[in-house]
Amino acid sequence: MDARQIGGHQFACESIVRPPALGDQLETELDGRDFIFGAYTIADMAMYPHVMQQREKLSAFPNVARWEHRMRLRPEVGRGMGAVSR
Repeated sequence: MDARQIGGHQFACESIVRPPALGDQLETELDGRDFIFGAYTIADMAMYPHVMQQREKLSAFPNVARWEHRMRLRPEVGRGMGAVSR
């Protein structure tokens, strides 16, 4: 497993590929936080499309579901996702 340390948080690159691991990792990181690192950052922007692709599988994780809802409410996220889908 390729793991990276970012701002005191360890992320495993393979977690992006494996939905259960992604859900577990995000659920932990989002516990008590609105966004992955606390404040809205590029990490949230980068992770959002991956979560949207696995939305049904990740809906069992309450912190991830709340984060996904907060992200969806951000106007710039909607504009960005619209640009990607074109």
